[in-house]
Amino acid sequence: APACKVIVGGAVLTKEYADMIKADAYCKDAMEAVRYADFLKPEGTAVINDYEIVPMNVAAGEEKYPEGIIEEMSANFKTVVLDAAKIALDLGNAKCMNIVLFGAMVKALNLDNIDWEETLKETLPAKILDINLKAFKAGYEA
Repeated sequence: APACKVIVGGAVLTKEYADMIKADAYCKDAMEAVRYADFLKPEGTAVINDYEIVPMNVAAGEEKYPEGIIEEMSANFKTVVLDAAKIALDLGNAKCMNIVLFGAMVKALNLDNIDWEETLKETLPAKILDINLKAFKAGYEA
């Protein structure tokens, strides 16, 4: 029986980050998330960054990038889809993409009982705080 409620992953997330937020599983990219979707509970939620990173085997022409990944996930699970890369770039810093996704995840999982903005203020260095607060809000509102 499926055991996961939260699966995270993508180019900006790491296994260490998944462990820190106590995610049930970590996937390095969208294709791997689909491979592990069988482990996601029917009531689980997938927060998907609609940003395609072409793996080396696809770039080399050895395999074809699968089509319909988001549609497949959406047909089977509650999904929240956003273009976190575009949102981060629109804010002026692609490096805040993970915080955009984090904001979307907080909203999707109804984790409003924690003051996340205060947590970011306590955790992040002052020089990157403003952009990350904007990224969190943008992801939450996406």
